[in-house]
Amino acid sequence: MDQKDGSMTLEEAMDNLAIASAIEDPYRVGIFGNKRLLLQGEEDSEQMQGFWLTKGSAEDLIEIMRKTFVRITLYLKSLYKSDSIDWNQPKTRKGLQSMMVLVGESANKVDKAIIKVEGKDKKRPKIAKLSEYKILQEFYIDNITEKFTVAPPQGDEAWEEDQDEDTPVKDFESIRRDSEYELFYLKNTDNKPFFKRSLIKNMRLMFDFTEQIDVPLEDDPLLHIVTIKDRDLQGSAAQILRSIHTLVQEFYDLKIRLKKSDLIISLNHAIFSLMLAANEQNLIHHTVNKNCLKYFLDFQLFLKQALVSDDYQKWMSYTPGKSDKVARFLLRFTHKLAYEFFMRSSSIRQEALGYIHRLIRKGKEVGATSTKTSSFWEKLLQEHEQIKTLLDKYPSGPLFKMLDTMQGEEGKKTAVFEPIQQENTPFLLFSMQIPDKTVYLLHLPTPTKQSTLAKAEVAEEFRAFLAYLHEDTSEQKKHLLINLQDRTSWKENVRASALENLQNRAEYSENITVITLPKDTAFYHQIEDYEEIDNAKLFIETLQMQLEQPEDFGFFLSKRLENILDFVKKLLPLLHEQSFGKKKMLTRLERLDFL
Repeated sequence: MDQKDGSMTLEEAMDNLAIASAIEDPYRVGIFGNKRLLLQGEEDSEQMQGFWLTKGSAEDLIEIMRKTFVRITLYLKSLYKSDSIDWNQPKTRKGLQSMMVLVGESANKVDKAIIKVEGKDKKRPKIAKLSEYKILQEFYIDNITEKFTVAPPQGDEAWEEDQDEDTPVKDFESIRRDSEYELFYLKNTDNKPFFKRSLIKNMRLMFDFTEQIDVPLEDDPLLHIVTIKDRDLQGSAAQILRSIHTLVQEFYDLKIRLKKSDLIISLNHAIFSLMLAANEQNLIHHTVNKNCLKYFLDFQLFLKQALVSDDYQKWMSYTPGKSDKVARFLLRFTHKLAYEFFMRSSSIRQEALGYIHRLIRKGKEVGATSTKTSSFWEKLLQEHEQIKTLLDKYPSGPLFKMLDTMQGEEGKKTAVFEPIQQENTPFLLFSMQIPDKTVYLLHLPTPTKQSTLAKAEVAEEFRAFLAYLHEDTSEQKKHLLINLQDRTSWKENVRASALENLQNRAEYSENITVITLPKDTAFYHQIEDYEEIDNAKLFIETLQMQLEQPEDFGFFLSKRLENILDFVKKLLPLLHEQSFGKKKMLTRLERLDFL
């Protein structure tokens, strides 16, 4: 057998199988370094100009699959010869089964991708007919399965067992890339969950296989993120407490906490949770008990309970009179808590930078390329590759997260996709001082909650944040929400609509303006019908046309920004001239930079 595997590692081979088995749109598949497959959206894809799957590159894709099958065969042979493998261990059987699941599925998906790109007229042998595929399959069946007391199923058979065909989430790669995780929280139009028990089983098989990679799990760099996040939220809790100090003092001076009310009880618990989260003695490295991160999540939970309480809902519907000072104070206090929650600053910038530098250094130690570079961008790409080389040696972070999510949601009657409540916490990125005001830029996950594909609403915390902007008469505060979700997407449409409609409600209209600029469309990625539009003039005209007819192409521009199109018409030629030297032809990479 020809073993020219291009020095492909086992992790790279497994990545190739996972990506190949997930191919839906072949035009989003690329080839990098003659041994790796990448999907559109990965950082490395910026280096892949000219290597995207086209009619002329099917042979390259086939060659990658040949090398992948060779590498997997070599791995199986090393296992077969090893004296340290317990072949009757369930993890061994399940791990190898999950690998052969990917082998069978990848062959099928690659065949379909090639046919879609080249058409049915060009006859090519199926991937399963390749000699490398046959050698792998024969070795597995003839040698590996005989090691098992009970042989596991192979290839597609293993995947199809107990698999529900109407489950839309059934590929590992979309989960590993964290691109469809919200479907684990949603129900479809028939009010049924998207994932089935069979998917959980196969996810666990994949997890069992990753455990066999020969690295200590406790050294996984991703595990250190929890410690960094714990420190960050401890600092945030202390910051919020300083901002609300006067209101907390008033809350206890008025002895409001002694009144029996769900709103008051929730606010009291929220304050104590913040105090515990702000206490450095509760940091992870100081305690084995509940830590700052968990106390901060408690604060979020109690704030949510306050916002859905009967008293709060009643007073928001019927504004209390000036004589009801307690009710007016409680509303102001609740809204201030929500505002400070969104405006918290990150307190671990230096720690995060140090963490990134450690990843780069460790990536070099495990064999990543390290050469002198001639530009800042080349250095950036090299450091990214060093980080990726390190992380590829450990089980997928999103895979762990999905397993936790699925196991947690299995027993629940209802599931809701609500990023703000699921540890994607908003925070202040930076501020800019312009002549007469300060502009704040926030990291903001979609401030919505969604239970089914057909139903989404704006999260209570965000509505309370806007209510504070309206109440704060010290200066006129407005929020420009740039929604990056795709309003034409079957998953994101209702979330985008909920946000766009928010500015039409009287109580929020003065304080929020929404625009939608989707970042996961064929035009944004310059694929499909837009892949060959390399004429600069035609590209700019296409962009301008889409902005002039925004809702037909997934954009949304508030009527309050009706003059923005005139500005854009002047900006696009200027951008073309200043950044691209008025080039008549723009490569796909240049068009991506333009967008």
